[in-house]
Parts: sequence; C-alpha cells; structure tokens
Amino acid sequence: MDLVGAVFLAARHVPGDAHDRHAVEQRLAEADFEAGRFESLREWLREHVHRHGRKFPPRELLHRVTGQALSADPFLAYLEAKLSAAGLLEGRPAAS
Repeated sequence: MDLVGAVFLAARHVPGDAHDRHAVEQRLAEADFEAGRFESLREWLREHVHRHGRKFPPRELLHRVTGQALSADPFLAYLEAKLSAAGLLEGRPAAS
C-alpha cells in the first residue's frame, strides 16, 4: 500500500458507534488483514477510490471518501496507537 492509501484508510479509522457501517467495515478489514487477506481492502479501494481517481483532484476525492479535509492527524494517531501497543513509544509524550 502506498502512503496515499494509508492516509485514506487512516482517515476512515475514526472511532464511531459500534453499529456504524464504517466501524463494522473496519473490524472486518482488521480481521482480514490479521489473516493475511487483503481482498476487502482492494475491493474497497476499487469501489471508493480507484474508480473516481480521474474524476476528482486528490483533495476532493479524500473529502468525498472520508467526509473530512486532508489531515495527517488520523494517520499519526493510528501510528501512535500501533507503536504504543507494540511498546515502542514508552516514555515519550503523547502527540496532541
């Protein structure tokens, strides 16, 4: 996955209600990823990003997919959570 794909996915990884469609999709995708299956990611990207890639500029496409403007904050929060869970950020101040 390239950096743009990672930013798109991290922007979608915003905690929500347990019955929220995106939250359900996220849990299913995580289970697939842990099992080494990436078909769900490929299909999601194809449906929501790739088919619209030439129609819209990147910033507009990101806003259409995530409902928010381009920001590194969700991606940084995702990385911080993963690194903290792995014990690699001990003793470092939390990002704001």
